Parts: sequence; structure tokens; C-alpha cells
Amino acid sequence: MDAPEADLLEAFEAAAVTPLVKGFAIGRTIFAQVARAWMARKADDDEAVSEMARRFTVFADAWTAIEERRGA
Repeated sequence: MDAPEADLLEAFEAAAVTPLVKGFAIGRTIFAQVARAWMARKADDDEAVSEMARRFTVFADAWTAIEERRGA
């Protein structure tokens, strides 16, 4: 729900202690702010795509690091 990046990364750490959690599903945190900037013409197509890719990579890398630490 368009949560701040730091809050989600903290939640990843908390969720990783349970074996029931297998991954993450987020969307608005990745695209909502970028979409608002794009629709307001404050970002062009390339900037929007680049920023969404950056955001996804941050979360994917964080989750991968957590999985590696817990030996999954």
C-alpha cells in the first residue's frame, strides 16, 4: 500500500524468521510514486522504468540476502 521502502525492508527481516514466509508481493511501493511523477510529466518513460526497476531490485536483493542468511 505504497509503504516506505525502509518500512518494507524492516518487515522483510521480521517475516523471515518464520518458515511459512516464502517471498513477498508488493506493487504500489514499486510503482505508485513513480506513476504519479510520470502522469504529472515530472518523469519520462525511461526515468519511470529505470526507477521502478531500481525499486524492484532493492527488494529482490534484500529478500535474496535474507534467504541466504537463513539458509533457504
